[in-house]
Amino acid sequence: MSDPLASRLAALPPMADLLTWVHRPQAIAKCLVSDVYGMSSLAMSGVGSVQQFSSRDVFLLGCFPCKMVELVGWVAGVDNKESSMIVTMDDGDGMHVLPITIKLSPVTVSQSTTAAASKAQTDPRPSRRDTFPSKEERLARKTAKAVEEVAHKEARGEASTSAKDGLGSKTKTYVRKDIRVGDTVRVIGRIDEYARKKASGELEWVRTLWVEEGSGGSIETQHHHLAEVLQLHETLYSRPFELPASIPGSHRASPSKLMSTLGDPMEPYSEMPSELSIEGDELQASSNTQRSALTAILSSAIPLDPVDES
Repeated sequence: MSDPLASRLAALPPMADLLTWVHRPQAIAKCLVSDVYGMSSLAMSGVGSVQQFSSRDVFLLGCFPCKMVELVGWVAGVDNKESSMIVTMDDGDGMHVLPITIKLSPVTVSQSTTAAASKAQTDPRPSRRDTFPSKEERLARKTAKAVEEVAHKEARGEASTSAKDGLGSKTKTYVRKDIRVGDTVRVIGRIDEYARKKASGELEWVRTLWVEEGSGGSIETQHHHLAEVLQLHETLYSRPFELPASIPGSHRASPSKLMSTLGDPMEPYSEMPSELSIEGDELQASSNTQRSALTAILSSAIPLDPVDES
């Protein structure tokens, strides 16, 4: 009986080609949260144990090598940090959730700006409670809130000054994304895997997602995504992988020279991180939730605006 692991490795192109392939748009794998945990990771041979376990750059979804995935699900939790957000995604299987890290883009404001924002807070404004705020209004409110927070920090003497000019000191702050518990979202991001110590002292592997780009979703989007994923499992992920003709090829090496480790699938991540705060009072029916945009920065990306309902 042939070894399925050996046959999968033998069918793969050289690792150098795979490392190029996984960063291409064609390599983005539409999948489920459970698929992210079920993927095996590839490690090159001839690398020491520390380096081998610190870098997992290629993952196998069946026979399909990837690093970037596309997911659709709903937001089960939001944890706000000073310069980042951790959003927990659930795609409805009742077993798996996935933490998604979003780094926020910094903005610089001056004391004159914060003073103007504080004055604006005291100006009377017409009530808009009877209407749903537009994308521009929501962004303006969030920016004003961020500026107001900086003003309070300056009043307490806690804000750090990065530069000074004729208008006064400048302070760096972060504008948070409008992502709420209950929102249905679509995300495209890269898989990250790292080891951490348990309380018992043993090491365990953790997988998370760093979002590359994203946009709002809906219940219909989630159902369509599920149908696509099931079809891709039958027609693409379960078949031997072949590099597209547009990818420059090289001579295929033996599997033992390509990689020596095919990592085991991850155990299902079935509970929220201990530091995650679930805001239960913000839960709402998915059909009434507002579409949101997820962004994250692999280097320094421009934040995307929330997606309108229209």
